[in-house]
Amino acid sequence: LAAFIEECNKSGTAEADLATAEKKGIPTGFTAIHPLTGKEVPVWAANFVLMEFGTGAVMAVPAHDQRDWEFA
Repeated sequence: LAAFIEECNKSGTAEADLATAEKKGIPTGFTAIHPLTGKEVPVWAANFVLMEFGTGAVMAVPAHDQRDWEFA
């Protein structure tokens, strides 16, 4: 995870940069509880989530965001 974070720190953070970059992610080893099913789901770190997007954790829903779709 630390190596992935270091790799992400070397790339650009502008929305235009993130739009064209390969979507990558790595499992963190953590899980979260799905709010509807109550089941555990893996938590991933990804290189394309925008800092200004939302105010908390983002639950990827590939049907609604092109970046999530590409990552999935």
